[in-house]
Amino acid sequence: MNQSEWKAREPDLIDAGQIVVQTLRTIAARQRSTHGVVPWTIETRVKEWQSIEAKIERKKKVDPIYAFERITDLVGVRVVVESAGSARALAHYLRCHAVFEIVDGRSEDFSTTPRQDGYRGIHLMLLVEGRLPPKLKYSVELQIRTILQHQWSILSYSEFYKKLSEIPPSLLARMRALSDILNCAEIESEELRCTRVLDECSVELREQLSTSVLERLDSAGIDPQVIGKAALKLLELERQVRRALVSDGDSRRRAYEAICELIKDPLLVDGNQGLAKSVENVAERVRAIVERIS
Repeated sequence: MNQSEWKAREPDLIDAGQIVVQTLRTIAARQRSTHGVVPWTIETRVKEWQSIEAKIERKKKVDPIYAFERITDLVGVRVVVESAGSARALAHYLRCHAVFEIVDGRSEDFSTTPRQDGYRGIHLMLLVEGRLPPKLKYSVELQIRTILQHQWSILSYSEFYKKLSEIPPSLLARMRALSDILNCAEIESEELRCTRVLDECSVELREQLSTSVLERLDSAGIDPQVIGKAALKLLELERQVRRALVSDGDSRRRAYEAICELIKDPLLVDGNQGLAKSVENVAERVRAIVERIS
């Protein structure tokens, strides 16, 4: 392929990238309105011809038969989300909802085990159908990073290097150290968020236990046994909220499922709008952490 042929193909590739960008913006807007998360940064780029030529030349030094057809990152989209949990949740959402066809053999997850230079992030190779006839499918490399993972790329100058072998050993060690520091900060930030939500939800549920449940013991015509059962339900709700916010994996999921059942219990939602609104608000705040992308 020569430069003129590439220019003729470029608009279709730009369009494929924009399809991914528009999809991510829709998801981001929903997250913003539902969970109040910080706005995501979404960028796209199509490789310039000079960059393509340089890459082919570089690759041919190792693989003499390397050609244009083997380049997989002609179109790239990067989304910077608020946390590592949200990054994993977005990747999971795209897979489970089959938003785009994902090529697993060309996708990589560096979020848990970083690359040798310390890079963390999730790369998904998407096949995106174009909107214009003949509606061919184009490869789009989606990079999902957190704010701190993106800051690492900026601070470490990693994007100036095309190969790990080009990075001086002393600089490589410092880049990995910086990555570890920022990852620890990200973990601590996530734990602080969960602790803050847990504390606020506990206070809200305890206030409801006092004002909306136990104080009704003085009301005429209300069965004390019913109030006692409602109090136990509210305490169980608080226990499951705590379990959901301090655990992970299946334990967190089961706790959230228990919360979803409890907030439908007539003892907590019938006849008391304040209590019903409060338990729904608590469940929504937990859902923002457990599900993240919906």
